[in-house]
Amino acid sequence: MGKKPLISVVIACYNAEKFIEETLNSVYKQTYEKIEIVISDDHSSDSTVQLVYKWIESHKERFFNVIIITSEKNTGVAVNFDRATRRATGEWIKIMGGDDLLPPQALSNYIAYVEKQDIKTILCAKSASFKESNGHIKITDVKPDPYTKYVFSLSAKEQYQKMLYEYVILIPVSMFISKKLYEKVGYYDTTFPDIDDQPLFLKLTYEGVKIHFCDGFIGYMHRTSIDSISQTTCGLMNKRAFGYKGLLHKQDMIYVLPNIPKWHIFFYYHYYLDLFRRIFLIDILGNKNNIATRFLNRLLLFLDPVFMKKKIFNYLYLEKNNE
Repeated sequence: MGKKPLISVVIACYNAEKFIEETLNSVYKQTYEKIEIVISDDHSSDSTVQLVYKWIESHKERFFNVIIITSEKNTGVAVNFDRATRRATGEWIKIMGGDDLLPPQALSNYIAYVEKQDIKTILCAKSASFKESNGHIKITDVKPDPYTKYVFSLSAKEQYQKMLYEYVILIPVSMFISKKLYEKVGYYDTTFPDIDDQPLFLKLTYEGVKIHFCDGFIGYMHRTSIDSISQTTCGLMNKRAFGYKGLLHKQDMIYVLPNIPKWHIFFYYHYYLDLFRRIFLIDILGNKNNIATRFLNRLLLFLDPVFMKKKIFNYLYLEKNNE
């Protein structure tokens, strides 16, 4: 066994004063020893930066190297990750947000698996969503679902097609990616500063890079928060993300629709039905989170062949494994 590689843990944060010390502590407690920590703050207006410097002063001896980056203006999560990963010097890079956690064995598990399987590019693991109550962590969800696990087993070309045609998201928060691969593909696509995950995965798989998966451990713990782009307590859906002309629509215009043949009826039925669902519920019905809108949302989803395909696959998989 050769020397252990340096792992760069890249933390992109913005207004994370409530959670940043807990996030940093989860990196400090890793069983893996050789860690570089890279913290990039996106012009926080709270005390995040001061807390980071104070914490680092007390804990810097634990790390192989420490890099702290600050921005003079708010630039968005994709740009924040881009500048941080470019500065990282580790052979492998683990990204995380400023309010999330790494289980203590995460980095050791990642390294053990890529070495055992001779993976040189990218590995994903299970991710867990969690909430905190009275100081206790409660797991609310573990990803991926069975259909997404199936997609992980496919070739890079097939993964690319699944992400394009079926909006399959391969849990990017759990990725463990080599620095050389980042360099090869040009790091993040910053066309849309608020979208960091899907454009990168589309770029990787388009270039023929298979995204590997290990089902044996949880590699990332994602805090369930109203600040998440996909969640909101103010309505049925996050309007900024899913409304007409929102982030999803803009992403489709750049990364998806130009690559879909005009004759692909299955995709366009799914696409326009989903677009109608979001316009109808958000812009026409006012994005109200009540029994009627939840029922209509569910009804429209059940008319979507892509949604039903995943539902049926997951149901049959669970039924088979419960026999």
